[in-house]
Amino acid sequence: LRAGQRATPRTALVTQPSAGELRIVLSWGAAPADLDAFLWVPQGSGMYRVEPWQRGSLTRFPWALLHLQVARGLGPELIHVSRVQTGRSTFAVFNRSAHDSAGAPALAGSGAMVEVYDQDGFRGRFVAPASGSGTWWTVFYYIWPSRALAAVNTFGSLPLDAPPTVAVPAGNGMPAFRIGRTEVTNAQFRACVTAGVCLPPLTACNYDDVAYANHPVVCVTRDNARRYAQWVSGTLPTAAQWLRACQGGDRRVYPWGSQPPDTTRANYYPGTGPVGRAMAVGSYPAGASPYGAHDMAGNVAEYVEQDGTGGRLIAVRGGSFLRRSRYAACAESDQSSSAGGRDVGFRVVFAGP
Repeated sequence: LRAGQRATPRTALVTQPSAGELRIVLSWGAAPADLDAFLWVPQGSGMYRVEPWQRGSLTRFPWALLHLQVARGLGPELIHVSRVQTGRSTFAVFNRSAHDSAGAPALAGSGAMVEVYDQDGFRGRFVAPASGSGTWWTVFYYIWPSRALAAVNTFGSLPLDAPPTVAVPAGNGMPAFRIGRTEVTNAQFRACVTAGVCLPPLTACNYDDVAYANHPVVCVTRDNARRYAQWVSGTLPTAAQWLRACQGGDRRVYPWGSQPPDTTRANYYPGTGPVGRAMAVGSYPAGASPYGAHDMAGNVAEYVEQDGTGGRLIAVRGGSFLRRSRYAACAESDQSSSAGGRDVGFRVVFAGP
């Protein structure tokens, strides 16, 4: 949906939903220029999201569809749920313009509007709050089978299913940002693969073993890592962002300070854990950075948005269980092939405080 396409939702798009159905219409005025509708529906112990890149289906799970014609910008965005799932569904709006272009208009005070309809007819209208900041507007919860509609109506910087993050304050010539508290795990990456956005790792690398769900995903290319980052509305860190998150404001040598690495702080060669593999994320809390980011030294090396010195090599940071302790220093940079490896993973950066 593009600017100026402010239809009258009830007359233009919405017919009376049947029992167990839900219809959600997003419309807005002149700015921001591009907004996206997102719906998270319950799926077992987790959530599945319907969005422009994962439009869903009305005839099988998730029993919800972002209609094609409106996803292409031909009218207000409509999500039709043909069978509401038991539990709590969450609807949110993403300011795509602000993600794609610095200085784009904010959602606050924009007049963006969401209308909700179920078997009882028109249930409610939500207008973007007049003040606040963030690229995400979490609008409401819908709870089945009670059919309760609960307003949230708050702004934030992260989508519902983003990996946990820590805040890095402004400094060293860069604005504040958030960075993954840990490397992206197999379980987190699998959600992107299930969505059809990310490709599975190039080789197994324990990805399919449920015992490794909380281990960092490895054996992925940098392009595949970028797909995941974009899917959760973030980016891979630049080398400067990664360094600031690791060093903090005092430019320390290691995430924890100036003391050399030891087996309580990092997983590095010749190994502080089981030989030849990474450990579960967050296994070395004593090695956390000043801002609370774990495993920035050791475990697996991490992609940054920086190329290597030649050929197809790509810069990585942080060292790994296969790399000697000198690479655990924040300022050290190493290289990996563009295909990735079993000791290379990544974490994600998001804008905002």
